Amino acid sequence: MPVDDVGIYTDRTSFFGFVGLQSDTAASFGMRKPKTRVQRESTALLSITTNRVVCFMKTLITTFLAIGLVAGTAFNLAAEELDGAKLYMTKTCFSCHGKDAKTPILPIYPKVAGQNPDYAYNQMLDIKSGARSNGQTAAMKGIMHLVSDEELRAIADWLGSLQ
Repeated sequence: MPVDDVGIYTDRTSFFGFVGLQSDTAASFGMRKPKTRVQRESTALLSITTNRVVCFMKTLITTFLAIGLVAGTAFNLAAEELDGAKLYMTKTCFSCHGKDAKTPILPIYPKVAGQNPDYAYNQMLDIKSGARSNGQTAAMKGIMHLVSDEELRAIADWLGSLQ
């Protein structure tokens, strides 16, 4: 690699154009050769700074990818450990359908205890997506965006296990 008189490699490009290129390469692109030592040193410093930024960005990207993999693994573990009974309470299902899922607060709300899990899950998905909008679905529609599909499945399975 070519080295200028201050010991800096001069054939690298940077984010900022053709800074740091060899003088003959720079001339072929219509750039002027740095005339003074200060110009050469500032060009070289800019090239070094650019290389450090590139290294930092690579490190940053690698770190974020690693965090994403760890978070993805943690999310999958959390999905496997979902407790339908706890979710039923924390997602406020009990406030309309009753704590035992058998005694709703109004007679127009359904008793959901013992419901077929697949049926309950599909009904909840339809309410969440808007495919079902009849009856009292408006009351649930405002809450359903807070519940993930995995959580809906856990709640539906728990409801199906009740007698």
